[in-house]
Amino acid sequence: MPEKKLRVLVIDDEASVRQVIERYLAAQDFSVVSLGDAETALKLLATEKFDAILLDNNLPGIMGIAALARIVGLTKAPVIAITGFPDEETRKDLLLIGARAFMAKPLDMEEVVAKIRELTGKKG
Repeated sequence: MPEKKLRVLVIDDEASVRQVIERYLAAQDFSVVSLGDAETALKLLATEKFDAILLDNNLPGIMGIAALARIVGLTKAPVIAITGFPDEETRKDLLLIGARAFMAKPLDMEEVVAKIRELTGKKG
């Protein structure tokens, strides 16, 4: 019986970034859902399960750092925080609130895949 695909939720306001992540993860045999804002993601997380979440910090409406506390209350899926504006204080805050990893843009997609697999304990 084939192993179930890992489901990954991508939350990033930049459509081009979402598209790159989606295509790369799909090519690695992941099932991907991508959204452009935290509000929609929070509604989805109330009803659907994911194996991992990629969360941009700089989002319209609810910022990623504010959404993170609510996300970790809704799911046990590991959250990988991503940002184009990395600084040590933001990194520490995201990790303290509940992110399991922090990655700066531009993303190294091989590293993203490796981190998802490491955090989920699955090969993909």
